[in-house]
Amino acid sequence: MRERIVGMIAAVLLPLLLAAPSHASQHHAVSIPTTADINLPYPADIDLEQETAGWTYRLNQNQSPLYLSTADPPGQSACNGPCAKRWIPVIAPADAKTLGDWTPILRKDGRRQWAFKGHPVYTYAQDTSAKPSGVVGSFHVMPHFH
Repeated sequence: MRERIVGMIAAVLLPLLLAAPSHASQHHAVSIPTTADINLPYPADIDLEQETAGWTYRLNQNQSPLYLSTADPPGQSACNGPCAKRWIPVIAPADAKTLGDWTPILRKDGRRQWAFKGHPVYTYAQDTSAKPSGVVGSFHVMPHFH
C-alpha cells in the first residue's frame, strides 16, 4: 500500500518538477520571437524570403540565415570579442533608424547592430545559405513566420 501511494505521488510530482523552469534559466535566457508582421518595413540590407516553412528574414548580400541569441539581454549584445568572430553581428549604418520590428542597438565596440524585436541579429560564420545550422548553444536560427 505504501509503495502504491509513493508511486502515485511520484507520478503527480515528477512531471511538475520537470516542467518547472529553473531560476538560472529565467535569469539569463530570453525567449525568441515567434511572430512577425511581414508587412512592416525592414532594413535595406535584409531580405524577406518566402520559403516552404513560411516567411523568414535573410542577409541580402549572400542570403545568410539570421540568428538570435537567448543569452542576449533585451536591446544588448552579449556576443563580443571572439564570439563576434564566430557569430557575426549584422551591422546597422551609423544613421540607422527604427524600421518596423527592427531597431539599431549600440554594441560595446561602438558600432550599431540590427535587433529584431529587441534581439540582436547575427549570422553564423560556419553557415551556408542553403543549410542553416539551426540551434547552436544559445543561438537560434530566426524562425519562419506565417
